[in-house]
Amino acid sequence: MYEGLLESLPDETEPAPRARLCQRIGTLKWHLGDYPRAEAALGEAAEVYRRTGTENDLASSLNALGSIAMARGDYAKARSCGLESLEIGQRLGLHRGTAVSLSNLSAVALHEGSLEEAQSWVKESLEIRRQIGEKRAVSASLCNLSILYNAKGSAGEAISCLEESLEISREIGDQIQTASTCSNLGNVHMGQGDSVPARRFLLESLHIYEAIGDRRGMAFTLSSLGLLEAAVGALKRAVTILSAADRLWVEVRAQLSPGGRQQVEDEYTKLRSSLGDIEFEDAKALGKRLTSAEAAELARSA
Repeated sequence: MYEGLLESLPDETEPAPRARLCQRIGTLKWHLGDYPRAEAALGEAAEVYRRTGTENDLASSLNALGSIAMARGDYAKARSCGLESLEIGQRLGLHRGTAVSLSNLSAVALHEGSLEEAQSWVKESLEIRRQIGEKRAVSASLCNLSILYNAKGSAGEAISCLEESLEISREIGDQIQTASTCSNLGNVHMGQGDSVPARRFLLESLHIYEAIGDRRGMAFTLSSLGLLEAAVGALKRAVTILSAADRLWVEVRAQLSPGGRQQVEDEYTKLRSSLGDIEFEDAKALGKRLTSAEAAELARSA
């Protein structure tokens, strides 16, 4: 709909209306997982805002562009967008936008392996969000902080953050954040060897992502479920589910974090050694043939 409106705009249309329409298109495509078209639309909007000095909207577009760059693994661009947006937000007193920029920069630092930097960014973001009473964003920041605690070996603190995040997201009916928090809770419990709660939380996450059509979320959670199958000794199922997740990552044109990808590759190596080449390749080929719905059904059938 929006793209049709954009194409129908006359050439003499003022920059501001065109930029706002591009931003709406970019945001929509981003949430649908169409990152190339989202990036193109938001990039056009950002250039107009930059040229016309519309800094509030420029900061918003930069935050969105940074999130897309993160999803595509372009951490240098994500950091650049985050820092520019942060400077604008702090200078203009845009508290909400500043918190988003800080959160995005934390995610970049985490994926680059800079845990202390990441924790500093996300704590500052969380403090701002608590102050302005933005519950949905507080839930997201708590989820992000839990990842850092878990990476540093503080599983108890991670679970505490996630339980608060889950309580908030369920209270306000935020399905996307509920799914994300459940997925992270599943991963923390899996790391602690607690397979029963891990599976329960991961399957709840998968159910929500599938229901709302978030295929990137499904890919993330299926990757975790594949690792869980390996942890409990269901080796062929693990290969098939991990392979199905890999296919889905390709389809949505996104990827796991470098650390997550390395974890999957390391698990593949162990699974091949345990199963042998023939069984491993057969199980992997099956995963490549599964649709996302079939992969989800397989994960639920354990």
